[in-house]
Amino acid sequence: MDFHKFPMDEQKCAVDVESFQYTVKDLVFQWTEDEPAEFNKGHLKLPQYNLRNYDTKNCTKRLSTGVYTCIGITFTLDRELGYYLLQTYIPSVLLIILSWVSFWIDIKASPARVALGITSVLTMITTLNGVREDLPHVSYIKAIDVWFAMCLMFVVGSLIEYAIVHYLSSNKLQLWHNRSPSKVKKAEKYSGECCVSLTIVDRDRSRAGSMSKSLQASNGTLANSDAISLHSTSPLGEEGKIWIRGNCARKPEAIYDTGKKIDYFCRIAFPIAFILFNLGYWCYYKLW
Repeated sequence: MDFHKFPMDEQKCAVDVESFQYTVKDLVFQWTEDEPAEFNKGHLKLPQYNLRNYDTKNCTKRLSTGVYTCIGITFTLDRELGYYLLQTYIPSVLLIILSWVSFWIDIKASPARVALGITSVLTMITTLNGVREDLPHVSYIKAIDVWFAMCLMFVVGSLIEYAIVHYLSSNKLQLWHNRSPSKVKKAEKYSGECCVSLTIVDRDRSRAGSMSKSLQASNGTLANSDAISLHSTSPLGEEGKIWIRGNCARKPEAIYDTGKKIDYFCRIAFPIAFILFNLGYWCYYKLW
């Protein structure tokens, strides 16, 4: 029996009828030409197989003791796929679709997305182990093994996708918030390269004490958590300018949007990849 295409395989069952005592001089078996084998479909029915065809043959053998008559018939049986569709294929497809729900959950909802991903992976593994108990134990790869391997890959892929998105977003945001402001340097050393400069109209140093506020820079908005500090210790230039400490890095919202774009891409890429896999899988094993 060949199980490479299991459960979309076909099996052939051969039956030979042979005489071991009487030679062809005494006994001859022959098939009738009109209807060699007669079947009643209402009475002959197998739970997992469907009789598709049969072939007859003449297998008369010549031995040292004489010629012995023999006839044979080979039944071609197709395995019924309904049981495996209900018990294996449809549940696994639903599990994969369930794992894609995480792409619509916000990146900040870590408990929900992690719980959904791990639950999908464990459920897929449990289903695989349950089905394997009823499968034939062979050393080569079967069609259903390919299906489960790809399904598990899609489920694990959705979990890994969130791990990557969460790592990129959380670590970049943390680096952004923990970034120490540049040290205050003398005005002549900045040469106009500092992100923000403040012009003091009233040169009274008593008003140039320590203060904090958020400013609008030409290249973006500084976050409230990185408030700009003005220090009277910084020397005022001849034009009455004082250099300030600030953070001109990207906004946290821009980093957060990158993760959302990855989720949006996966919402489209994962279903398309799964559809393409199904087209190749069913065409190969059903039509080949």
